[in-house]
Amino acid sequence: MRIFIGIEVCDGELKDAMLSWQHNADPFLGERWRMTKPYNFHLTLRFLGQVEAAQVESIIENLPGWVSDCKALSVGSKKLNLLPSDDKVRVVTLAFENSQALQDMADRVNAGLMRLGFDAPDLPFLPHITLARHKGKPLKGFDITGVEWHQNNEVHLVVDSVSVFSSESSSSGVVYRPLFSINI
Repeated sequence: MRIFIGIEVCDGELKDAMLSWQHNADPFLGERWRMTKPYNFHLTLRFLGQVEAAQVESIIENLPGWVSDCKALSVGSKKLNLLPSDDKVRVVTLAFENSQALQDMADRVNAGLMRLGFDAPDLPFLPHITLARHKGKPLKGFDITGVEWHQNNEVHLVVDSVSVFSSESSSSGVVYRPLFSINI
């Protein structure tokens, strides 16, 4: 089963702002782009990929202890990011401020996973929500200025729970399902 640990987007104002951006960006981006469905909006703390059922159970059992000292928080949006880089674009994301509290939460999750035998993350933590994915080779020299996220459009992500998600393929695309959530 494909697994990640993250924060589900439940806030209506944030969802509305992201859906508005998608609506405005869709004609600009074109048909080779796929917009993230609103029920899949999330911020990933750690992507794990394919994980055995016993390991998933262990993660679910241990997650409450990893985040027990974390407090609920709110982080503001910053700007759009092109990932993995500006000259090799596959994904358009909404980046969020990396507050110390959010970084600490990601660090605690990673430390717990490493105690269970998982490798350290390959990349530094970059808090973001994916808005759109390109269906093909990475784009070079892609210009997003036509659909920038406007600074006066700042929204906040309320972080008050952490979830273990499965990533399941379906006929209508990938669906992220919370397997377990813990309020913080």
